[in-house]
Amino acid sequence: MKKIIIILCSIIVVLAVGLVAVILFKGGKENNNSDDSKHVSSTEKTYSIKDNEVYLIKVKGKVFKAGDKISNVSQVGLKQKDSDLNKTIPSNRYLLSMSLLNDVNKSVFKVVPLNSTDKTINVSDAVIGGVEVGDINYSKIPEDTLKLNIEFFGGIKLGSTYEDIVKVFGEPDFENEFKADEKYNMPAYKTYTYSSGYKGFKFIIDDNGKVSQIEWNDYDYNE
Repeated sequence: MKKIIIILCSIIVVLAVGLVAVILFKGGKENNNSDDSKHVSSTEKTYSIKDNEVYLIKVKGKVFKAGDKISNVSQVGLKQKDSDLNKTIPSNRYLLSMSLLNDVNKSVFKVVPLNSTDKTINVSDAVIGGVEVGDINYSKIPEDTLKLNIEFFGGIKLGSTYEDIVKVFGEPDFENEFKADEKYNMPAYKTYTYSSGYKGFKFIIDDNGKVSQIEWNDYDYNE
């Protein structure tokens, strides 16, 4: 009888040890999977160009978004050309990009005047439908523009790299390469475009690998 009891106790001990080992193994595996998923989500997070939140421009630390009044740029010492103010925009339409001037009347970047109302308005009452900053080569960007410390969503700025763009928006929808043209004194550059309906970004990267021009348009910022 004593022998049977000893054997039963031994079996119970073995089973208990095995059960604990299985639990510990599963627990460790679940924890590892959890850590991996957190790591992936934190490193592969990108933003959609369909989101209105990405359409902004920071100038001298002040943020302007799609749909903000163009006249608000006066808060950072910029203004529209007097000759543009009385131009009219039909309802739910936009005009080609127009220059913004600094305090010494130098053009620093451009905005797209947008009329999102159901009546005709003047450019002086228009909102920001898009922006265009920079040139096809970083060396051609005016110092007056660089002094504004312009920044876009995700920290992208003039002088950033292709890798910086991809970290924020992922791979582009379209890519084009332009060779240098000595006849017209045109340097080589590449364009990377993200497009979705009436929204989109275009980046130009010069022959030194620097972001030299940034454009975005958001004509349906209310949706």
